[in-house]
Amino acid sequence: MTFATMQTRVQKKLRSFGDITWDATEIKQAINDGYWEFCRITHILQKRDYVTITHNTATFSLPETPTSGTDTVSSIIKVWNASWRLVDSPYTETPLTVMSTRKMDRIVGDWRSATGENVQYVLTDAADISKITIYPMIDTAAHAAERKLYVNYSYLPVEMSATSDTPGFAEAYHMACVEYAVSTLKEDDVQSKQDPFMGDRAMIRFYRLAAAAKAQVNAGMFGDPDNSVILRAV
Repeated sequence: MTFATMQTRVQKKLRSFGDITWDATEIKQAINDGYWEFCRITHILQKRDYVTITHNTATFSLPETPTSGTDTVSSIIKVWNASWRLVDSPYTETPLTVMSTRKMDRIVGDWRSATGENVQYVLTDAADISKITIYPMIDTAAHAAERKLYVNYSYLPVEMSATSDTPGFAEAYHMACVEYAVSTLKEDDVQSKQDPFMGDRAMIRFYRLAAAAKAQVNAGMFGDPDNSVILRAV
C-alpha cells in the first residue's frame, strides 16, 4: 500500500473528503506516527550491519545508513546480538554477549580501560542506543583491521514523504498505519468532528495488527519449538 493510498483510506474513514476537516499535512504526519509506533512496538524492521573498529577506542556509533541495502535508519531501537569475525572468513564468526553498562560494572568491575586482541562483550546504554561500547578495546591497529564487528538491531525508519513510498514491512500490516492515523485524528476537536469512540476502535484494530506482527517477529527471532529436533530414546 503506497503512502498516497494510505492518505485516501484515512480521508474516507474520517469522511474528510477534500481535506475540509483535516488538512493533508496532518494526515501525512499521523500516518508516519503510526508507522513509527508500529515499528517501535513490534521491532519488525531489523538489520545486520558491521561497525568499523579502531584500536584504543571503546565507543562507536551504529551506522545510520547501512552498508548493505537502501533503507536509511532514523534511529536505533535495540541491539539484539553481535558477532566478531575475521574480515574474509565468515566461518570464524564468534557470537558476543550484549549487555548493559550497569551489568558490566557488576560482573567485571573496572573494565573501561582494558585492551586485548578480541572483543568479548558489546555493551549498550538506554540513554544513547545509537552507540555501542566494546570490551576490551582492541590493542593495535593490526588487530582492529583483521576483524569485523557485526551487529543485529531493530530500528525506526525514515518518514514516508513521496506518494509512492511504502512501509518497510509486509503489506498485510500496512493498514496499521491507517488505523493509527484515524485514531489520533479522531481525538482532535476539529470542526466538531471529534469522535473518541471511533478513535478507540481504530486503535484496537491497530494493536491487533501490531500483536500479530510481534508474534511473527518473535517466532523468527527466537525460534519455533515446533520445528526443533526432538530427541527420543531408542
